[in-house]
Amino acid sequence: GPYFHGRLTANGERFNQNELTVAHKSLPFNTFLQVTNLKTNKSVIVRVNDRGPYIPPRSLDLSLEAARCIDSETAGVVPYKAVILHKSEPKMTLKGSHLLNKNQKSSGKMAVVSDF
Repeated sequence: GPYFHGRLTANGERFNQNELTVAHKSLPFNTFLQVTNLKTNKSVIVRVNDRGPYIPPRSLDLSLEAARCIDSETAGVVPYKAVILHKSEPKMTLKGSHLLNKNQKSSGKMAVVSDF
């Protein structure tokens, strides 16, 4: 909320209560979660950028904007379901304007293109 707005998060970035972020005690930073409020069935996708919460029985601490998205801003603590979203495997590897298949060797810089 407002008290933490602009302060450093555990991953070193500034907390912005208007972004879709979440604090979790142990998930790796930059993990994406789909959080669903089980009372409203509304969902939001958030990124882990901080540690916490440290007030039992809470296990996630959503930014103000994320809480608004799932209608939990007023209630504060709601029953929820969280699903960890995984990055997909790279679709192709590019070198310049040429596509490389998995068996080709490359000498030089490459870019990996993937969906998330």
